[in-house]
Amino acid sequence: IGEASQARNLDFVKDQRLWFELAAPGYDAYVYVDYFDSGGNVIHLAPNDQVRVNLATRDSALRVGTKTDADPGLKIVIGPPYGQEIAVAFAASEQLYDGLRPLIEPAAPYLAYLKARVAEARAANPDFKGEWVYFFVTTAER
Repeated sequence: IGEASQARNLDFVKDQRLWFELAAPGYDAYVYVDYFDSGGNVIHLAPNDQVRVNLATRDSALRVGTKTDADPGLKIVIGPPYGQEIAVAFAASEQLYDGLRPLIEPAAPYLAYLKARVAEARAANPDFKGEWVYFFVTTAER
């Protein structure tokens, strides 16, 4: 979408919850968070039927996933298959699409869809801002 950087490495083991924190960019933005698994699928961590896309205020702290039972949001527990995967947060100054994508879908068509939506937003609004950050995720049994 725009500027890119690696935020950090995340390590999880069997039965831990998948969660992490990130910060909104230096402008108000809609934040989309996706988890790309080793099988070629994408899991939409935000938005989904439990987490709506909202305008995040500049530099605000955001949590993805649930650290405890009291946390709102999508609860994901680590299990097999284990390995190297990636989580990506996309921030955009305007909402990229209405409605929800399927919770899990093939990554390639989704990325083509997202690329087209960004191109449309850029063409319609010369002040459009967008950026992304990624997290390497390692999962293991122990």
